[in-house]
Amino acid sequence: MKASFLFADSKLAAQKSKRLDSSPVVAYAAGFLYFCFLFISDSIIGWIRLTFLLSRLGTGISALVKGVLGVVLSWHSCCWVINVLEVSSNIFNRCLMGIVTYITLMMAKSTVAVIFNGGTFADFFSHLMGREVGTLVENSALVILCLIPVVQTCLLRSTYARQRSLQE
Repeated sequence: MKASFLFADSKLAAQKSKRLDSSPVVAYAAGFLYFCFLFISDSIIGWIRLTFLLSRLGTGISALVKGVLGVVLSWHSCCWVINVLEVSSNIFNRCLMGIVTYITLMMAKSTVAVIFNGGTFADFFSHLMGREVGTLVENSALVILCLIPVVQTCLLRSTYARQRSLQE
């Protein structure tokens, strides 16, 4: 199985474009594009969870199913964004991408919640810090989704190191 299928292969992208390789602007753009994928997929999966899964499986299990589906979709969308925008495999750029994604995701989720639920931002963030199982699982999944760019960098480096050691 090729490593580029599972991991964002930015070493090849870095060879193509040295000018954009070290630019954090690309990481900002990649973080925002990754946010767009996450927000749309999270909205669709959340609607499926509320419509079909919540009444049948309960809060905790339906949040777990939503989290697993979100991680799988996010892993592949993150690979796509990194390869298309040629984000370098530098840890700083990948962390920046994840931070931009998390901040914009929290801003968008809180704005949508305030608009549609009629509460305040304080209500949203107090619910976010709640101790319900579903809320804890969903918050953990959001943090994991934003760490995917960094995790892919670490796994890609270990895969390349393993391939080099096997060739020697």
